[in-house]
Amino acid sequence: MYGDTAALRRRATQLRHEAQTLRDRATALHTQAENAEWKSKAATAVRATATTLTAELGSRAGLLDQVAADLDAHAAAVDQRKAEIAAAERYIAGLIGRAQSIANTAQHIVTDVATHAIDGFMNVITWGHGGDPGRAQVSYYVAEGRRVAASTVLDARRLLGLVAQPASGSIDWLSVQDTVRRNGLG
Repeated sequence: MYGDTAALRRRATQLRHEAQTLRDRATALHTQAENAEWKSKAATAVRATATTLTAELGSRAGLLDQVAADLDAHAAAVDQRKAEIAAAERYIAGLIGRAQSIANTAQHIVTDVATHAIDGFMNVITWGHGGDPGRAQVSYYVAEGRRVAASTVLDARRLLGLVAQPASGSIDWLSVQDTVRRNGLG
């Protein structure tokens, strides 16, 4: 989906090899021109042309090196982005799995209890239930076999209603992760 970074790196290596080949040819051309035993205006012109070509080949080799470096940098950036996407996908998939488990097993319980037994998971519906000031009617949720806060159940349901799972490896996982965090759900 995002390109073959190994292929990009192979191409970068090829470009570096081509750059070195240009440098080697430039060196050989310069050496041959300088070592030519003939002397004349033509020989001087050939040497000057060889020097110019050597510089141009060196410059082009440098450009090939730069393109290779740019390809390597791009491949690294793509790999980094793919890793971020994979991490977001794992994180959100974990949140969704947990939310599905909570939402699928949540039971809303309404009962009466002694007022001293009320804990942080219970919502008091009425105090003094049945005329007894030591009793209260409460509601609470049980999910995954244990008591959970009502907000946990509501957040699980909200998350499931908010999030559509993109295809595996899709860049959309990053947007989903931002949405979940922006809504205080992860």
